[in-house]
Amino acid sequence: MLDRYLPYSSGDVYSLSALNQLQTDLYATGYFSQVFVDPRYPGSNSKEQAIPIEIELKPGKKNRYSFGVGYGTDTGARGNIGWKNRILNRHGHKPEFNIQLAENGSRSNAGYEIPVFDLRYDSVNFNTLFLMKPGKIPGLNSFRLVDPSIITLPSTSSESAWSTCMKITRSAPPAVRQTFSSQEVTQP
Repeated sequence: MLDRYLPYSSGDVYSLSALNQLQTDLYATGYFSQVFVDPRYPGSNSKEQAIPIEIELKPGKKNRYSFGVGYGTDTGARGNIGWKNRILNRHGHKPEFNIQLAENGSRSNAGYEIPVFDLRYDSVNFNTLFLMKPGKIPGLNSFRLVDPSIITLPSTSSESAWSTCMKITRSAPPAVRQTFSSQEVTQP
């Protein structure tokens, strides 16, 4: 599995930036709490041309839980609970769920990420979002979902909306990100 993350091949010219990229990519998977990538330079008397690379990985915790309380001018008092499974199966799938209960509107969302093609950068994501806003907030009638998609809720006294989204993401270095998405929005 590790070979799928290597930004270099055997026989390539030594590159410290490639080793740094490997360390960054492995850490970004979320599968590991620590990643060490160390070149093992041959001694000065050695005729060996290859530089062996030693990789030490410490697995991260499988489940991540988050809890929070706060206050925002748009939400009022709020509390949230979240869960993410960083590696559901041997293919690296990652489900997650979050719920936020707030004075001025509540929401819950669930997501499922599937790494595809180049595991370092490509994934297919399925997301669903449920928003519910009490009618006591005059003038606030939109929620930002996946940039740049916006759901505008009707101005009735009991407002809610569902959104489902499938997104294919390619996030290649240096900070180039391409996103293709399809989204369906329903309002009861």
